[in-house]
Amino acid sequence: MNNTTQEPELPSKEHLFEESCLIIDEAQHEAYQAVNIALLKRNWLLGKRLNETINSGQDRAEYGKTIVRTLSQQLVVKYGNAFGERNLYHYMSFHRLYNDLFTLPESYFQDNLNAMRSNNLYVVGMLNSMRSKFPIRISWTHFRILLQVEDGEARDWYAKESSENSWSTRTLQRNNLRSGIYIKDVKWVSSLQAIYLFNSWKYLYLL
Repeated sequence: MNNTTQEPELPSKEHLFEESCLIIDEAQHEAYQAVNIALLKRNWLLGKRLNETINSGQDRAEYGKTIVRTLSQQLVVKYGNAFGERNLYHYMSFHRLYNDLFTLPESYFQDNLNAMRSNNLYVVGMLNSMRSKFPIRISWTHFRILLQVEDGEARDWYAKESSENSWSTRTLQRNNLRSGIYIKDVKWVSSLQAIYLFNSWKYLYLL
């Protein structure tokens, strides 16, 4: 009787390489997604705080300019030019247009402002408590481009197409600003559908 133990078969070099690539690619993708979600949370939350602060003032227009200018100057000194006035206004628009992107217990803003100012663990808990209402598959740069779209239906359509078809930011920029694909294709099709329904209704009425 042969009692020799059979050694496990080692993976081929090609298989090991392919498996390693899959592990690296998936880990990088997860890391990118985590960073992107954190960035979106940060920008959305900053926009929310600014909008709420400005809305509480008497003369909102002038008060808002002062608040944004002052905060921007302070943040630029500490964190650099990424927090210039223009970007702060982008954050405010981001929150206004996508105010339901994340959910956050209102108690974080109503009851614990003093705690938030003095306790970084409180802010960590607040960020961790934020939940997106639906899977987010597009980046902050995509949202920056979408902020330029004034038509709400068009903006939602571009966001959906970007997410489902994995549009790059360059593709989104081209389809949105340069070709106006939503206006040319979607609205044109909608017009044809309306004409078809109208003609169908007239035909049924004549019968």
